[in-house]
Amino acid sequence: MKFSPLYRVLQGPYGETLEQRAIEGSYTYRIREVIEHIMHNYDRSFRIEELAEIANMSVSSLHRYFKEVRFSFKNS
Repeated sequence: MKFSPLYRVLQGPYGETLEQRAIEGSYTYRIREVIEHIMHNYDRSFRIEELAEIANMSVSSLHRYFKEVRFSFKNS
């Protein structure tokens, strides 16, 4: 049986991470929105509550998922 390259990538060690980054509404996607907001507005300071609101998460969830996403990028 022959599989497409995309299928093989998604079944590989980084498949789950790639899938999470692509799914709109996933926590990884929402963290990406926060990171983009920070990058586009790097010249100002932010309150954690404001960033949590952008991600549609509680402050504690934002902290936890931000660390997870950061860790997954660090180990990729």
